[in-house]
Amino acid sequence: MPALEVRTSRYPKQALLAQHYQELLQSHCVPDYLRLFKEISCKEQQRKNSGKKLNLMDKDYYETAEKLLSEEFALALQTTPDAMREQLHTAALA
Repeated sequence: MPALEVRTSRYPKQALLAQHYQELLQSHCVPDYLRLFKEISCKEQQRKNSGKKLNLMDKDYYETAEKLLSEEFALALQTTPDAMREQLHTAALA
């Protein structure tokens, strides 16, 4: 997913970041779901590299985006959500 713009650093306050995440989810648009998933995946990797974990808010939005995307792609590609979840994680780390 390298073509997606990652913008989490623009939101220094949790309330603004939560609003950004909520706007992406409320768009009901797959590219926005992908953007959300990618942003939080990158944030998770950065935090992991510094020995930290995602906070609860990020984790909740991450899991929501992951669920929506895996179900959407599974339906479109006639496969299982679990198979799509694995592919999402692989693509997010690329």
